[in-house]
Amino acid sequence: MIGATMAHGRGTAATRTCEVAGTQPEISLESVPCPNCNCRQFHSILECSDPLADVDAMFCLVRCVICNLILTNPRPTAESMGVFYAEKFAAVPLERSNRRRWLEQFALRTHFGYPHQP
Repeated sequence: MIGATMAHGRGTAATRTCEVAGTQPEISLESVPCPNCNCRQFHSILECSDPLADVDAMFCLVRCVICNLILTNPRPTAESMGVFYAEKFAAVPLERSNRRRWLEQFALRTHFGYPHQP
């Protein structure tokens, strides 16, 4: 699926669900248009799990074919967000924050030609 072009129909929500390990509820996903330009065509960039969430679900990062905005699509519905965020959401620990920064810089270097940062 990486590198594929995806088109999402207008007004349709994905009925896809992800089963998570243990007794956690299913995660409902919805397809959304680009929040920047309202386009519904995307190039698939990466399929990955959320290292900060305690669920075994995979998510797609996609790039809008018009404005190049990168987003998660399909994304979890508002009803499924409680699986990812506790009632009182705490800040990301420094160790995980550094991992996220490294991942962001890796993506910028790999896909957008940004120079290596010290």
